[in-house]
Amino acid sequence: MNALAPAQAHQQERLLLPYDLTNNPWTRNEGEQ
Repeated sequence: MNALAPAQAHQQERLLLPYDLTNNPWTRNEGEQ
């Protein structure tokens, strides 16, 4: 499980990077508010 923890986190960050720049719900919420 220890080996999967960093691997999953890295994959999630990689997938969140482009999504965060395109249309992130968190950023959009903060920008609108």
